[in-house]
Amino acid sequence: MRNRYKRDLNRLVEHPRRRQTSRALRNPGALNGTFAAASGLPREPIPPSCIRALPANCWAIAAGDDLHVAILPGDNITAWGYDNRGQASGEPGGSYIQVAAGREHGLALTSGGVIVGWGSNLDGQQSFPSTNDYVEISAGDIHSIARRADGSVYSVGWDGSGQVLGTPVVDDAVQVSAGGEHSCLLKADGTVVCWGSNTYGECDVPAGLTDVKQVAAGYFFTLALKCDGTVVSWGGYGTGAETVPPGLTDVIAIAAGDSVSVSVKGDGTVEAWGYNPYTDVSAPAGITDAIACAAGKQSAMVIHADGSLTNWGGDYWASVTSGAPAQVKVFEPV
Repeated sequence: MRNRYKRDLNRLVEHPRRRQTSRALRNPGALNGTFAAASGLPREPIPPSCIRALPANCWAIAAGDDLHVAILPGDNITAWGYDNRGQASGEPGGSYIQVAAGREHGLALTSGGVIVGWGSNLDGQQSFPSTNDYVEISAGDIHSIARRADGSVYSVGWDGSGQVLGTPVVDDAVQVSAGGEHSCLLKADGTVVCWGSNTYGECDVPAGLTDVKQVAAGYFFTLALKCDGTVVSWGGYGTGAETVPPGLTDVIAIAAGDSVSVSVKGDGTVEAWGYNPYTDVSAPAGITDAIACAAGKQSAMVIHADGSLTNWGGDYWASVTSGAPAQVKVFEPV
C-alpha cells in the first residue's frame, strides 16, 4: 500500500489507497471499439457555437499536483516542479499542440493525434492504446483521460473511486477535465456529466445546468463556465476554491486546481480565489492582457498576449518559483 496526501487546510493528512497494476484500466465498452472522453479543444461532434470561442491557449499550459508544463514557441515542451519520478526532467522531444499535468506525470498531444507521457506510470496513467485519433488530453491526480475525434472517451490509471472503469460511454463529448479522483465531460448539447469520487459532491452536477462552454474538475470540486460568461461551482471541502466570487462575469476561460481556482475575463483581467497556507492566491495586480490560465495544487499561472507567463501562489514542491520559461506558445484563435 502506498500513501497519498490530501491537504486539509492547515495540515496534511495521510490517505491510504490501493495500488493498481500498471496496465491501463479501461471502460468495458472499449472492448468492442466503443471508447468512453477527455479535455481540450472542441472538434467533432459539432459543439454549440459559444464553445468554439474557448481559447486555444488554454492547452498550451498545464498545472498539476507537483508539476507545471508549457508548450514553447517552437512547439516543443518544458516541465518544471518536483522531480521524484522524472516528471520535471523527462519531458519528450518533438512538437506538440496540447499538454496536461497530473501528480508525478505529464502528457502531451501531437498534431497527429498521438499521446506521449512521461514521469510515473505505476498505475497505468500514461498507458493509452496506441492510435492516432486523439484530439484532447487531461491528467488528473493518478488517472488520465483522452477524447477521440468521434466524441468518445478513454480513461486510464488508478481506479480507486471509479474514475476509470466508471467512465460513461458517449459519442458526443466536446471537452473533458480530469480532477483529483473524478472526471467530467461536456457534451455537445452544453450539459455536463461527472463520475468517480463524490465524497464532497464534486459529481453532483446542478439540476438544469445547460449552456456550458467549459468544465474544469478540481481536486474535490468542479467549475463550469457558461456561455453567458458566468461560472457555476459544486462540491468542495472548504478551501474556498469552490466559492466563485460574487458578481464574476465576462469570463472566457477557467481552471480548477486543488485549493485554488482562476479565471480569465474578456478584457484580459484575471480573478483567482481559494486558499494557500504559504502565500496569497489572489492574482497579481495589473494583469490586463491574459489569454489563458492554469491552476495547480496551490498555485496558478496565466499566459499574456505576448507569450510571457506569470506564476503566483506556491507550495512545497516549488513548482512556481523555479524553472518557468520566459515565453510560451501563443496559438492563433480557433
